[in-house]
Parts: sequence; C-alpha cells; structure tokens
Amino acid sequence: MSVTGATRALTSVARKQTLTERLSNTFGGTSVRRSGVRKKPLHDKRPGRRAEVVSEALCDDVINYLAPSLEPYKGCTIIDVHPGACLWSSKLHNYLKPKHHLLMEPDQRYYDPFIRPLLDAPGSAYRHTLLTGAHANAYWDNYRQVLDDSSLMPVRPKLDVDDPRVRQIDTSMLFIGNLWRHYESLRLQAGNVKYEPLILQHMTYAALTNEIFQRNGLVRMLWWVPEQCKQIVFSEHVRARTSYTVGLTMGASVNEVAGVTPLEKIYPGRGKMPKRDESLDTAASLTVAERMADVGMRVPPERQMPTSPEKPDSNIKRIMGRDLRRVYCYSIDALRDAVENLESYVEIFTNFTARIYKDSKLADMKNELARQFAKEHVRYDECFASLENRVSSRNALLTPMYKYRAVLLMDLHLRQINIEANFSAVAEQFPESSRLATLRKRVISIDKKFQALFAASHDVDVRRTLGTLLDDITSFHTSPQVIPRDARTYEPLQIHPDEFWPNYNLMLLDLVPKTRDLAIPDVADRKEAAKVCQELLKHLYLTPAQDIVISLDRLAPNAAKDLIPMVPAITDARKGGRLDPGRLSVRMMTEEMIEGLVKAFLEWPFRPSTLEMALAGEGTGGPGKSEDDGDSDP
Repeated sequence: MSVTGATRALTSVARKQTLTERLSNTFGGTSVRRSGVRKKPLHDKRPGRRAEVVSEALCDDVINYLAPSLEPYKGCTIIDVHPGACLWSSKLHNYLKPKHHLLMEPDQRYYDPFIRPLLDAPGSAYRHTLLTGAHANAYWDNYRQVLDDSSLMPVRPKLDVDDPRVRQIDTSMLFIGNLWRHYESLRLQAGNVKYEPLILQHMTYAALTNEIFQRNGLVRMLWWVPEQCKQIVFSEHVRARTSYTVGLTMGASVNEVAGVTPLEKIYPGRGKMPKRDESLDTAASLTVAERMADVGMRVPPERQMPTSPEKPDSNIKRIMGRDLRRVYCYSIDALRDAVENLESYVEIFTNFTARIYKDSKLADMKNELARQFAKEHVRYDECFASLENRVSSRNALLTPMYKYRAVLLMDLHLRQINIEANFSAVAEQFPESSRLATLRKRVISIDKKFQALFAASHDVDVRRTLGTLLDDITSFHTSPQVIPRDARTYEPLQIHPDEFWPNYNLMLLDLVPKTRDLAIPDVADRKEAAKVCQELLKHLYLTPAQDIVISLDRLAPNAAKDLIPMVPAITDARKGGRLDPGRLSVRMMTEEMIEGLVKAFLEWPFRPSTLEMALAGEGTGGPGKSEDDGDSDP
C-alpha cells in the first residue's frame, strides 16, 4: 500500500472510531453484539433497537456503484428518514449537492452531536424536523405537513390527478431512510406483521396511489432495513411467492444494493419446499452481469459477494440462450404441422413407457433403453442437469429408468408450453380462422394426456419436486421474469458487520416505483384501484397452488367466466399464461395478469365490495409467512 493510501485508510479508521465513540457516548453500549447478547452497556444505558452506518468506505463504494443511476438526481430535494448519525446522509448529500435536504429525525439525542453541525454550516441546505417519517401507527399526515411547510421544503403546487407527470419518475426528489429504529410506544405482539416490511408495503402502496411524497410524481427510495427482511422481500423461488411479495413488486422494482449475507445463503430450510436449482441462480447472475455492463456498473473487487458467478458451463449457456416461448409458426398450416408432430411424439412416448416400464422381460435392459430414448428425444436438455442438481438423493429417482422418465416428462411439459405460445401467436395473426377452434382442442388434448402420464408415473413427493422445478424453469423464461431475484438490475455489494454500529446486519434496498396506472377514468381512482389490488391478492394467495379459475370462482360466482376473457395475458403462453386457464396456478401469475384482473374486476358489474373481499381474505398469512396450501402438479 502506498503512503497516501495508508494515510487515507488510517484517517478513515480514525474517523470511524470517533463516530462510534460518539454514538456510544450518546446511547451507551458497545459496537459488538455476540450471540444476540449485547455487552454490559455504559452508564446502564443501551443503544436500543438502532443501527448506524459508520463506515465511510461503505458509503463511498455504494455511491460510486449507483453513480450512473444517481446522476439525474444531482441538485434534487432529499427527504431523509431516521438519518441518525448522518454519515450516510452527509456522504450522499456531498455527492448530489441537493437544493434542500430534510432530516426527519424524531430522536432529539441525535441533534447536538450529529444534526446541529450540519444545520449550522454556512449556506446549509439541511433542514430538520422532529416529525417521524416512518412509524407503524401513524405518520402519513407528517408528510403533508412538511411538504406544505416552506421553511422545511420548497412548496410545489400539487399536480392534477390526470397530469401524466404524476405517473412518471420524478428525479427532482430522492427519498432515503433507515428502518432499524425502536419506538417505545410501539408494541408489536407475536403474530403481528413486522414493522419494517409494513413500512415498505406502505411506501409501495403510496407509489400506486400517488400519496404522501409521491403526490407530484414517482419518487425513488433507498432504505436501510434489517437483513432478516430479505426472506420476506425476496422470494426464494416462484413457489415461495406471497401476496406481500407480489404486492411490493406491483408498486416498485426492488433491488438489493448491498448486504452482509448473500441472497442464496439466507434462506432456512422450508420443510418440503426444495431449494431452487443452482443453475438457474447462476444463469440469472450472468444475465445480471450483462445488464450491469450495459449501464457501466461494476462491483469493486473488495465488495464481491462470495457467490459471484464463475465461468458458465454448457448447461448454463443453454439456459441463458433458451427461448421457451419461441415462436416458429407463422401460418395455420405451420401450426397444424407442429401440433401433429407433438401428437405423434406423445404417442411414441406413451407406447415406449407402457412397454419399457411394464414388460418384465426387459428388466436387464430398462435403464439403458430409457437412457437412449431420453438422449434421442429430449429437446430441452437442460432438464437433465436441473433434475440431477435437485433430486439425486430421492430414492424414487435413483434408478436411472425412473430418472430418465422424469426428464422426459419435464421436457414434454416444456414442449407443451412452447406449442401453446405458437398457438397464441398464430391466433393473434389469424383471429377469424375457423380452424383455430379445432387446433385449440387438439393442443389442450395433448396437455391432458401429459397430465395423465405425469400422474401415473411418479408418487406425490416426486411430482411435487418436478412441479417445483418446472415452475422455476417456466418463470425464469417468462418476460418480464416473475420473481425479483431473477429480474434484478444489478448485484449487491458485500458489507462487513463492523461497518454498522452496533454490529447488526442491515441491507440497503433500492425501490424504484413502477409507472403502471391502475385507475380507470369514471370507474375507480388510484386509491380505490390499489385497495382492490391489495384485497384481490390477499384472496388469491389464500391458496396460491390453486388454479386461477377455481380461485376466482371462490371469490364470486361466474367470476372466472366473466373476468378471464377480459385479461388476454392469462391465456397467452407467450406472456406466461396457459391456453387452458385451469392450468395456470395463482403463484404463476405475472404482474400484467394481476393488473389486468384488477381493472377487469373494477369494471365487473357483479364485483363484491372491498369489505366483502376483505372478509373473504381473512386468515391470509402476513409477510414472511408461507401461504402455500400445498403443491399442484405441473
């Protein structure tokens, strides 16, 4: 290390020590937490439930990492919730040079040592208020107060609800905050929703409704939250989706900017719910690396997560290059030929399995015959590696002939998805053709034969495992991708626990509101539409494994019959749907389908009231609680 570099490092350490000492003097305690027990505090005081960023290097690395996307925010207004010791706040302030920076810090103990020096600086753009910007009970009115107080914020005329700017990203404002804060008046009992996820839910809801600080446009948010929320905010795989995680992504795209524990390692065992195939995780990481390169983002070597992707093998390359919903039929005749080819294959496959798996005379040859048949006929050959990675320890699949049959069934399911995508493309091009109805029946008939083969081939545990694998593969190849971990814009930076005081693991989340508008002129405003969306998700995710037809009909008689035709994406396999909507489970629904259902539901003359929907949705699991009522076959 050079002399200059060493000096800079020593200076940084000294500043960090000074900051932690000031925090200890102010709140008591130490920076170290071991086995969940804090050392004996100074002066019988405890730091309380709080964690502060105390590493200048972390702040600098995060800001440099996000610099390409932060560039438009230079000179903006910053709303800063729970700035605390203000290290992160001042670092971001110095980079963006905002015109106004409001510190919403209700704890007066921070004022003299940390906030007052910022306010007293010559030409300071900082302002301070004791009003809280995040609380589990009440805080929305606080934003109305500060936004209309010219001494705290530049007053801007409120835009009309029909102004197109309210549904566009507003780079004149940036919102930052820290949710690891304890309030003495807050007593959340066991079973209640957690404070931090609740606030995130409030904020994405406000983005859908253009409320609080989102009233003049959509405002990007950077939140420090406890890392334990990672299990709640990010689904491990598609079968771990809940109404909460889907609700978040309806309002905003969610990226992890930095964290202590890699996403792949933070999930505990989930009983019968298997871990996702690692090859999909690797393929996702490599795809993210391409996205980052396109916008000039690069992870510093010292901030690399230990799970950073390595050189892809042939299976990963196949996954990345695969287009499960590739359209190759551009005429009715071409579609007919493709259907005939698949019908022929299903017949060959059926005859083969009937002969091989039931003929005792072939006992010594079954494994080799199954291997040869799979090698010759499997089109989506990544199924081999996916199955090997996930279920090699299952006794039912240790025998090669049963393993190859599972691969063949997975491949047949993916072929079915592809033929349905081609049907949707041809039907869109030739909607008036009288031959479509017959072809549709034939395509659905193929799927029914697959279901019969699948049910007869393996026991329920194996079917559950294969169904999970297929859900993960199909969701990965849906555009846009269904779960945030696959759709992430960039990789998270590595944080070290000693970069916080106390040493409590936090992560930084980047929430960018989505521009979708759920309102329907003369029918429902954004607030009513968002409420319906929230209640509809709660109801549907009572039984996420159930198909969408049964779930809608449980909500109201004939709901599926009336609403599904109003949402074309549900039956369009190119967009993640299924030709037979009874084959689409709730958890496989995309955001486009959910948005379409909300709007169709609002226009439906027989829709139940939001109160009736809320009553129907009682009993749903809260954030982080699995709402899965079982596993359906693919």
